[in-house]
Amino acid sequence: MVTYESAAKDPNTLSSKSILKVFADSHERLWDITTCGLRYYDYHKNRFLAIENDITALSYCAVEESPRQIYMCIGDMLHTYDWLTNRLKSILIHKREVRGRFTALAVDHRGNVWAGTKTGGLICMDHSHTSITRYRANRICATGWHPIR
Repeated sequence: MVTYESAAKDPNTLSSKSILKVFADSHERLWDITTCGLRYYDYHKNRFLAIENDITALSYCAVEESPRQIYMCIGDMLHTYDWLTNRLKSILIHKREVRGRFTALAVDHRGNVWAGTKTGGLICMDHSHTSITRYRANRICATGWHPIR
């Protein structure tokens, strides 16, 4: 049995013992999204690795659109992961960052990115990253499901 201990300063270990999400991509990497940033486990190298511009912020979700396109919510911003440079890149639409208290991500069959938020409803970013549509309920109801109108 192998045990990996966390050491935020060491890029070859977990960044924290508090794991929020685990995500596997098609490049045989296992992403560990933690309270102190993220690392990925490389099965070929048999170790954890950090990305070049690791952001030490709460991270909640990730989704892979294709082998070359991974979306990650880091802190309150939506990023893409560039596997060639091993860096995160903020998504800008009309020179503004895509922000929210993200809780979930999905990519539909058209390539649109859907992001669930804690308090801001649902955000849909089109596949070309040129527009955002926000879907919000006009009230919160604890008694049952109510459609968005």
